[in-house]
Amino acid sequence: MRNRIYYNFVILLFTFISCTKSGERSLKSSGTVEIIEVDIASEVPGRIEKINVEEGDRVKRGDVLIILKKEKYKLQLLQAEGQMQSLEKNLEALEINYSNIDKNYERVKKLKEDSAIEESQFDIVKTQRDALLKQIEATRSQLSSARATYELAKSQLDDTEILSPVDGVVLHKLVETGEVVGAGVPLLTIGDIAKPWVRTYIPGKYIGKIKLGTPASIYSDSFPGKEFRGKIIYISQKEEFTPKNLVTEEERAKMVYGIKISIENQAEELKPGQYVDVRIDLNE
Repeated sequence: MRNRIYYNFVILLFTFISCTKSGERSLKSSGTVEIIEVDIASEVPGRIEKINVEEGDRVKRGDVLIILKKEKYKLQLLQAEGQMQSLEKNLEALEINYSNIDKNYERVKKLKEDSAIEESQFDIVKTQRDALLKQIEATRSQLSSARATYELAKSQLDDTEILSPVDGVVLHKLVETGEVVGAGVPLLTIGDIAKPWVRTYIPGKYIGKIKLGTPASIYSDSFPGKEFRGKIIYISQKEEFTPKNLVTEEERAKMVYGIKISIENQAEELKPGQYVDVRIDLNE
């Protein structure tokens, strides 16, 4: 199943970046927890027969999430299979007939070479053989197309069962049983809440003091006193202006680099959209 995957990131809420008083050994910033979100869509159009999940349900890769009505696709598969089998039988008969004609052709060819028959007699057999060979080639081409049609029909029938491409949690259910849906239209959104991150920014003068893998600590008001460990997994290669939602004009005027910090969240305590504070360790 060609499944289509869309990544929708939570809107960043960012506060100012400031240095600690401990000799600039760390930076403090803020942001919101983000996760990978996957929009689940159908590869084929159809009417929804059954939805196996609700919002909040956990799913595994390969779980059947939604089933579309199959009757139309079963009929298409039967028709394609019938056409393919008919052509296979025709080809088999043509090849047997060709084998017999080819033997006769070789016999007549030898007689012609020995001047035992007229040239016209040989031409008749050769014309029959060549015509049959062209018919076989045409039938093989038709059979190749029929097999492709059969495989497509089989794939479309399989696609009436919409599978989860990832492990995660159902964040949004966008359809109900009985609705007719088109191919590519989002039906569910699944989030990988086990692997969240925070997107934030640091002033350009500190870019030489961090690198991929630099440790960070994450704090949330929802868990007072608890430290969530993390590390930098992305550093922008291009400097940019600080996002406009910073609180002061002075802060907005700064040039910064965007970074992403992964979060160790095995217990899945931090949720998407949750506001957090971040402390980034600086390299000496």
